[in-house]
Amino acid sequence: MATVDPVTLEIVNNRLRFISREMIVSLVRTAYSSVIYDGRDCSCALFNAAGELLTLDAGLPAHIGPMPFSMRAILKKFQNSIKPGDVFIMNDPSFGGNHLPDVLVCMPIFYQEEPLFFAVNRGHWTDVGGQVPGSLSGVAREIYQEGMVIPPLKLYEAGKINEGVLDLFLSNMRNREERFGDLMSQIASCKTGEKSCLELVEHYGFETIKTCGQEIVDRTEKYLLEKLKQAPKGTYHYEDYLDNDGFTHDALRVKVCVTIHSDSVLIDFDGSSPQSQGCINAPYSVTYCGAVEAIKIALDPRGVTNEGLFRLVKVNAPLGSLVNPNPGAATGGCTEVFFRVAFCVIGALANAMPDAVSGGDYGTVNHSYISGFDKSSNKHFIYYEFPAGGNGGTFIMDGPSAMRSPISGDVYLSSHELVESLYPVIIDQFSLRTDSGGAGKFRGGLGIIRQVRVLADEAALSVVADRNKIPPFGIFGGHAPLSQQWNMIRDRETEKPLSSTGKVTGLPLKKGDTISLRSAGGGGYGNPLDRDPDKVRNDVYQGYVTIEAARNVYGVVFKHENLLVEIKATENQRKILRDKQQLFVSKGYGTPIFTQGIKAVMLNREESKRFRSGELVEVFNDQIAAPYRAKIVFRSIVNPGHALIDDETQQMIGIKDGDLIQITSLSAKHQVGIARL
Repeated sequence: MATVDPVTLEIVNNRLRFISREMIVSLVRTAYSSVIYDGRDCSCALFNAAGELLTLDAGLPAHIGPMPFSMRAILKKFQNSIKPGDVFIMNDPSFGGNHLPDVLVCMPIFYQEEPLFFAVNRGHWTDVGGQVPGSLSGVAREIYQEGMVIPPLKLYEAGKINEGVLDLFLSNMRNREERFGDLMSQIASCKTGEKSCLELVEHYGFETIKTCGQEIVDRTEKYLLEKLKQAPKGTYHYEDYLDNDGFTHDALRVKVCVTIHSDSVLIDFDGSSPQSQGCINAPYSVTYCGAVEAIKIALDPRGVTNEGLFRLVKVNAPLGSLVNPNPGAATGGCTEVFFRVAFCVIGALANAMPDAVSGGDYGTVNHSYISGFDKSSNKHFIYYEFPAGGNGGTFIMDGPSAMRSPISGDVYLSSHELVESLYPVIIDQFSLRTDSGGAGKFRGGLGIIRQVRVLADEAALSVVADRNKIPPFGIFGGHAPLSQQWNMIRDRETEKPLSSTGKVTGLPLKKGDTISLRSAGGGGYGNPLDRDPDKVRNDVYQGYVTIEAARNVYGVVFKHENLLVEIKATENQRKILRDKQQLFVSKGYGTPIFTQGIKAVMLNREESKRFRSGELVEVFNDQIAAPYRAKIVFRSIVNPGHALIDDETQQMIGIKDGDLIQITSLSAKHQVGIARL
């Protein structure tokens, strides 16, 4: 293969990245669904002729990361029958899809009969059929209840559309005209990419562009190899939980073991929960993507993403598990698992790379649909949104508030004016949720309060969300934020919880009903008693933190009339709070015991004054970056001042019998106790 001078290589590299941006612009400006043209729930990328991810410049990681799996499936199925003018379509999770509403369109780009690129995009369709409008159901038990499953197939062959195939799947989806419009927009996006790629080839020549493509990928691999050589070698563990599967109240465990070598990273999810009976399952491609994204955040957050990154990361996810279900499993909530996978890897890496990680973000996509019939327009409507929350604090700054997570990617909050002009709803409130961010030396970002009132005579609500019971984690002594609350207001009564599971399917609504979300915040970074008092003062002034939380959590005391920090009183209050942190002595107890899906930590019954049986707590000490979650179980065999923790968790945490640990309640706001293992 011919060599390319560095200047030409850099020009071609940036031009290819810009082409993927042009594809996004084309898709956003021509799409029919507001979730694409306003929310930007779409992604575009270029692949080389071998199906390797070459370049991207915008989009969602959960869209793009699984794309190489889709490309391999297309190349394997069609092999020598790919021709100019072909267009492929698919959404099947078994072939690199995620959940069914995310539909992939792929078009090969030929130059003088020679394959050069594939233009690929994925867009979230507001509906692809299934048992509820929006195609995301919290009670789906198999993928066929979630919508139309589209395996890799040719929609266009040599430039001619397959009308039968098109008619078949559009006939099984709601709002057919809108679905067709989004599909044509995705095809137009691919054609935009094709036009610009061919112009580039005409300018530099086929062989030069082909060589540049290979060099771009190889260069990324070499660069990340250097980053790996600098990273701390070793094996790191963490685990966290999803609230439930929508059918039971049992939590679902994501367990990870990360091993960093000088030339590769192995991420093993052995020990994670079996696949759920509901929609909370992630196909292997989505799990792989979440793990890879976490590695990229830790090693190279500003660098480019292409196949060179994927070459260095190996992922083991046992078949039949939550992170790699058997074919046919419902996967509508795969994005919830995706969040947990990514932050489990970040939690594992926290001790090794403290400057490269953050507290957990709000940890859910919050898929929410209000659907029904709008008499004013005489049409059926499906209003889809994914409200944001808080992001975690880092070692140098507070986490952003009311913002999509970096794990989510380049998606936007919905425009109120647009929503109210398109759908029979009114946004009554959209504000920050005071005290929702995890306390810390650097505070987690705040969640939001969002209230949507229904104007249609009849409607229905469906929600697939998480973090309603088990909040995100803080690190290095940072506190967990508040968890989520999905509520409903009817007939001007007070807010009442929608569901204890966070999964709602086809809940009937009537005119005037208000759906209220109080989203989770982000986890704190560092002990909140080490936060600069002036920053706490500003938090109170801005309405981010109450005066009560400032005193009881941050230990900062004010003169109420002018919010001046009382230095001496603050020093005394912080000493009191530090002295209240009592520790337990740790001791192992063998094989883990689980209560409602979460590991148990055993205490003496004397501790019932501070903790309740079955209470959710965090276990950590000064050597543990990310805390472990557990439930309290009282046993008379435990000595006062001691805590029994299973041998597996002790090994994962890196503690031994006799070490001191702190146990913090997650059930009662700001309640803290300390114990020895």
